[in-house]
Amino acid sequence: MFKFNNFIGFCWTVTKDSNIQVTDFGPSWRDGIAFLAIIDAIKANLINLAEMKRKTNRQRLEHAFDVAENALGIARLLDAEDVDVDKPDERSIMTYVAQFLHKYPEPKTTGPDAVAAVQEEYESLRMWLTERVTTVQRQYDSRTLSRHYEDYVRAENERLAREPIYQKLEKLMYTQSLVAIAPKSWRELVSLWIELERLHRRWLWLLDAELPGDFRNVGEWLARAEYLLYFDEIPTSLDERTAAIISEKLEEHSGFFAGLPEVIDRFEAALRSPDAARIPRERLQDMKERLETVSRRAPQRKARLKYLEHKCCIVAFTELTKAKLATWTGKYGRIDHVRALLEDYDNFVTKNKIFQEFDRAYVDIKQVAEEYKRVCEVDRTEARDIDTFLKDVAETWRRVASDVRCARSVLEEVIAHWERWNTLADDFTTWLDKAQHMLRVSEDERLEFFHDLTVWKEKHQLLGDAAGFLAATSSEEISQEVKRKYVEITERWERVWEEAERLRATTEKFSKNRKKPSNTSPDQGIEPETYCPAVALATTRPTRQSYVRGGDALRNRRELAAGVSALD
Repeated sequence: MFKFNNFIGFCWTVTKDSNIQVTDFGPSWRDGIAFLAIIDAIKANLINLAEMKRKTNRQRLEHAFDVAENALGIARLLDAEDVDVDKPDERSIMTYVAQFLHKYPEPKTTGPDAVAAVQEEYESLRMWLTERVTTVQRQYDSRTLSRHYEDYVRAENERLAREPIYQKLEKLMYTQSLVAIAPKSWRELVSLWIELERLHRRWLWLLDAELPGDFRNVGEWLARAEYLLYFDEIPTSLDERTAAIISEKLEEHSGFFAGLPEVIDRFEAALRSPDAARIPRERLQDMKERLETVSRRAPQRKARLKYLEHKCCIVAFTELTKAKLATWTGKYGRIDHVRALLEDYDNFVTKNKIFQEFDRAYVDIKQVAEEYKRVCEVDRTEARDIDTFLKDVAETWRRVASDVRCARSVLEEVIAHWERWNTLADDFTTWLDKAQHMLRVSEDERLEFFHDLTVWKEKHQLLGDAAGFLAATSSEEISQEVKRKYVEITERWERVWEEAERLRATTEKFSKNRKKPSNTSPDQGIEPETYCPAVALATTRPTRQSYVRGGDALRNRRELAAGVSALD
């Protein structure tokens, strides 16, 4: 919220042409005339004040709020009945009027004339800056730059005289005013302004280097100090490289500005020396003020560098963790690749204790951020941006940390499925090789070999589960390889199963015949299973119905392995 005097000044400025006095944010607004006058000051011909003065308070207020909303884009935060009272809420009125001040900081600057005036100011300043930058740079390169301090002061005063225009254009750019200049044009102006400021500062440093005695040493130190404070560029990317650069700058800053007290003492001693009489008093005063400015700004730069370093580090740490997470949770390779990922996970997460490290880093950056806001006296907008950044970082890490904690169990599960697949696939291949041979031996030998067929049926189910999991989590090439292998095993398994089913049916028929009573049987009273061992195999074989279901499942797996997305 702007200060009360700022509001009153704005309101007095925009309403003075209407002969309206605004002295408060209460009764002065009750009749609606002040609202109408602000609208008229911002954009002419929207309001007929003479006609509106014949209306009631409520009518004027309603009309003012409607026009402001529809024509000027001012949100309707007030109701007429709330303002047309003896003591309207001052805070509500100030909040509403603040919208005009934010959106239209320059009254009567929304029409064609205002646009032309701003464009003229911009073009005039741009041309002057271009000419001055070119001239000073040429003189600097040709070593014809004046060595008289008075010439520098004259040139610098000319630049400072144009600073209000520069600041006005800057305000129009960043306050969402309807009258502004194109972003590209504004960037050009900013570049020229900074370049001229830099050239003038270099000019002053050249003059300082020609001072007598210790004043020259102080001037040379000031040149380095002012360069660090005003022109030392810092990368804008938030990554480890930038963090390393800022760390070096912090070390350089601390080392250089540690000599500030000694430089001040040297300057004060020089003021008492005979050399001081050879230098104009105004110039000595200027050097004193520059030292005071450096003393004030050096801690601010250090606080800013510390905040930026912590900011880069915590963002880089979060991004590195996200990149690691992407490799731990993406499509996997073979078992050796997954084991390597698990080892990488343990090295990065467990050994580095990343969760504890982030918590410490977050506590540190919050403390550094508060120090930065205090030392640099940042405005509300920047303070809000800092708080938003810290909140976003915490929320991002909360999501990333949750996924990281789950990633290890996923890797372990993938490894377990690979181990199961490798073991079962090898066992099944070996068994199928033997089974195909056993289909050609005697019936008794076949019965003996296939007595545990249901066990292999269960293993085939486990093999299918492992194949489905690996096909879904592996890279495309490996996924297709697993599917092809599973199809091959399944096709061989079905042929063996069908032959075994035929054998089971034959044995079952024989078993039923053996159960018929016979008076002449020498084995009467002996259990069928005892009399014919094959019956034991037959009674453990799947029924025809269960086989049909099993066959359907196998066919489903075969279809899936050929490309269908779901595996039985």
